This record gives sequence, structure tokens and C-alpha cells, in this order.
Amino acid sequence: MKTYKITYSGNSTKFRNTNEIVSANSEREAVENYYKHVLDDNYFPIGDGTVLDCDGEIVAQKDYINFCYDGGYFNAQPVERKRVIDLTGFTREEVKELIDLEGYSLSTYYRAWKRKYLNVTVI
Repeated sequence: MKTYKITYSGNSTKFRNTNEIVSANSEREAVENYYKHVLDDNYFPIGDGTVLDCDGEIVAQKDYINFCYDGGYFNAQPVERKRVIDLTGFTREEVKELIDLEGYSLSTYYRAWKRKYLNVTVI
């Protein structure tokens, strides 16, 4: 699962300052789960992936990432998380292999070896 930030852009004053962090497998899943949670009485999924509101208007089609609401939409943005790998006890070869796996440069390898830790961005 990934972490996403849900925001709203539109006319609704109730959701104008929405800034929620959720975990989901995709942007669509993140938005849909949040929408379903806060607007359950306005959430009517159809078998093909389309979602309707209580008036029968389309909120999202199966290939939509955003969900429409009150002249705007909810969307999800991936949130980057940092994690630190402690390299104490690693051999030089193990550090080099880890750096290669993560796709970092040789200069990152030397800094990581010297400092004994490696910062990794997880999306």
C-alpha cells in the first residue's frame, strides 16, 4: 500500500480545507475510500466502476481518478516518506549492493559508507 494526501478543489466550504492522509493501492482507491467515508449517503457504485450520487449524476467513471462533488473534485497525491537504513555492521560490498539496488550513484555510496546510514525515499 502507498500513502496519499486527499484534497478537495471546488465550491463546497465543508471540504475546502480537506487535507487527509490515507493508505491505498492506487490514487483512485484512495479517493474512492475517502469519498465513501465522508459522503456515504451520496455514494452509489455501479458494477462497471462508475459511481453515481443520490441524484443519479456521475461522480466518477471507471477510469476517473478524481471524484466530482459540488463544482469541484477530490483528488489524491502520492506522499513521499523518508526512511533511514542503518548501515552499521554492513560490509562495503553489502552497502554497494544496496546502493545499486536502490539506483543511487557512486557518490551516494561513499557518503553512505562514511556516515553509516542511507536516506531512502519511499513512494
